[in-house]
Amino acid sequence: MQQSHRKGFDFPADTAITLNPGITMLSPEFYTDPERFDPSRFSPNRAEDQVHKFARTLFGGGAHKCIGMHFSTLQVKLFIATLLRERRVELASPTGTEWQRMPIPRPKNGLPIVLHPVATH
Repeated sequence: MQQSHRKGFDFPADTAITLNPGITMLSPEFYTDPERFDPSRFSPNRAEDQVHKFARTLFGGGAHKCIGMHFSTLQVKLFIATLLRERRVELASPTGTEWQRMPIPRPKNGLPIVLHPVATH
């Protein structure tokens, strides 16, 4: 039986291996307090997502990265900019949110929010 050796792990040939990028994106190895909502972790002065090329893989990585990545990112930015022009977003419950990790990381009970109108001048 032929074996492959990578970074201290031995896997027999033909072993199926599954990786969950969502678990990596919640890893304290890469992110300070990873369970806390903290958008500034991605700011240029912290750039925690840049410590490893696969620390943040929202659209896959390497040769198999999603071809719609740039268009999708542009859509999200446009949506958020449009929403925040007219609304302020607030969590419906200040107690925080529990996360499920599998099959993908997401809030266990959804993410209830309240949209407040922004005061116009």
